[in-house]
Amino acid sequence: MFIFSLYLISTIIFMPFMVLLHEFGHALMALLFTKGPVYINLGNGNLNKSMTIGRIKIIFRGYTSIMDISFGQVFWGEIKGAKKRVIVFLGGPLISLVLALI
Repeated sequence: MFIFSLYLISTIIFMPFMVLLHEFGHALMALLFTKGPVYINLGNGNLNKSMTIGRIKIIFRGYTSIMDISFGQVFWGEIKGAKKRVIVFLGGPLISLVLALI
């Protein structure tokens, strides 16, 4: 029971951070191929706190339940070319893979 409790607590604490890093992978690749801002939304609640880092705006929405702690989205402007869009889509999973290997 202790192991399960430890797993649950660590998931609640670290999952939002891991989602942020995953979404940063998409956002950083999108910055390479767009000139406008890139938005990262974290959570699906009604909280509306934000911070800006260069052209990246991170919006913290909060969470409506513990089941939603892995919710994130990235929005960017138009990217021309299928290869560039694939690179942006792969940015998040690549960051997640690197973090899993660490």
